[in-house]
Amino acid sequence: RRRGVFTTLAASLIAVGLAAPPAAADHVPGEGSRDFMTTAQAMFADPAQVTAANAIDTSDHRGIMTSQPGSFAAFPTNGPSFGMISTGDTDLMNDPNNEPGLSTVLDGLNTNEGNDLVGFSATFNAPAVASPCLQVDVKFLSDEFDEFIGSPFNDFAVGRLDDTTPPSVATGPDGFPQVQAPGNFLLDPSGSPITVNGAFLVGDYDGSTTYDNATPRLMAQTPVTAGAHTLNLWAGDAGDSIYDTTLFVDNVRVIDQNPCPVTTIGPSVFKKVKTKVKGNKAIISGQVLPAVPRGKVFLTFFANGSPLKKVAKGKDAMNANGVYKKKFKVPSDSTKCMVKVQFKGDAFHFGSKAKKKFRC
Repeated sequence: RRRGVFTTLAASLIAVGLAAPPAAADHVPGEGSRDFMTTAQAMFADPAQVTAANAIDTSDHRGIMTSQPGSFAAFPTNGPSFGMISTGDTDLMNDPNNEPGLSTVLDGLNTNEGNDLVGFSATFNAPAVASPCLQVDVKFLSDEFDEFIGSPFNDFAVGRLDDTTPPSVATGPDGFPQVQAPGNFLLDPSGSPITVNGAFLVGDYDGSTTYDNATPRLMAQTPVTAGAHTLNLWAGDAGDSIYDTTLFVDNVRVIDQNPCPVTTIGPSVFKKVKTKVKGNKAIISGQVLPAVPRGKVFLTFFANGSPLKKVAKGKDAMNANGVYKKKFKVPSDSTKCMVKVQFKGDAFHFGSKAKKKFRC
């Protein structure tokens, strides 16, 4: 796909209401809701905590909706549905991914560049716990992937507590647009804003949404105090208003945690588990990404028989590249082997598991 003359012209025609036809919607009554309160309650683990909800400023309501029933890119993470904030028409979220470039130019609120910006505000009461910490599950999905990573088109998502000032866009050191949003706590695990040019738009498309790709599930966190607050969320276009981007939001909760981390917990992914048998030794190696230097990988080795019997356990600390390596003694009569590998996670990464069967 390219942002060529035809694409730009089509977007312009849509913007002024001329000949370019809108994409067909699949929304039917009861499939998803555009009621703001319903959307906010779908986002929260405890819907009773929500007291009010609304669009921020003059956001186009097509960019705000409760999800339809079902599973979409591993969401919802809690309950039957979740909330969506989008630079396009959320009604198209579960359409087949067969658009040459899904684009809906919205009315209403825009960025300082004049491009699509949609904001949503949910007012809630944080419970009176000793050390309240707000946690939010999010996923960032975009039709900008992967052609426009590292380009002037850098869609973004922003979350703020009690601050409804819209985010702005400025030219960054690399010459590309970057979001400006003091107090934004929707960050990737590297501490950078969640954008198309961010490192964590890594390819999590599972065929259940219309978007080309997504980040893995991320868990953003920020301190909060007991009492009334507003959770303010935006999705914005940077560079132009075409190619839609959507933020999934679910399982908003307040937990008792001291100190409350200000970092985002992200994925840990096992790359291919490698096995090599040398004499009576099985050498197990692999890599966990993002790299977690000195993080522990726990291995369980099985050998021979059906079912396989547990032979030994071991662990290894990852190096700076997230690489681990461990040797196990192979019983002399073994022909079938298997290894299970687990990273239990840390303050910044979710745990993950992998396994591999091999001849020994």
